[in-house]
Amino acid sequence: MTIRMSRSARYALAVALIGVATMVRMLLSPLIGSLFPFATYYVGILIAICLCGTAPSIMATLLGYIGAEYFFYGRSAIDADPLGVLMYFGVTLTIIGVGRSLLHAKRRAHASAAELKRHQREREEEIVRRKRVELELEAVKQALRSYGSMLEKQVAKRAEKLTDRLNLDPLQN
Repeated sequence: MTIRMSRSARYALAVALIGVATMVRMLLSPLIGSLFPFATYYVGILIAICLCGTAPSIMATLLGYIGAEYFFYGRSAIDADPLGVLMYFGVTLTIIGVGRSLLHAKRRAHASAAELKRHQREREEEIVRRKRVELELEAVKQALRSYGSMLEKQVAKRAEKLTDRLNLDPLQN
């Protein structure tokens, strides 16, 4: 559901999301201590992929790592908790990959829906055109019927006149 905004705004939003995730994690520190230093960053990355797109989410992943290392580890996170760091990058990149796939699927679905609407509109216009042609054909048929009956009357009158002439013809007697 990437929101239409400038590139710089998307990156700024991703930074803000990681800032909020860091603050929330700091607020949780009295409750959970040093456990789960990356927990709130997962939510921030998930929101970033939905709102900002892929590249800002990757940047947010790196910022989350740096934030956790600075605020919650106090030393190199990769040295302190290599499995936790590996898991963090694995989970966040999976979130980004799945989110990216969902965004592409959504775009394709919207494009397909737009294409279907266009085809439907074309079909409806074709139906209207055909109905108009059918009405015009019916009007032509009616006109031909009227013209045909008028011609029949004229032919009948001429035939009657010819018959009258033939009856008056002196050769006939």
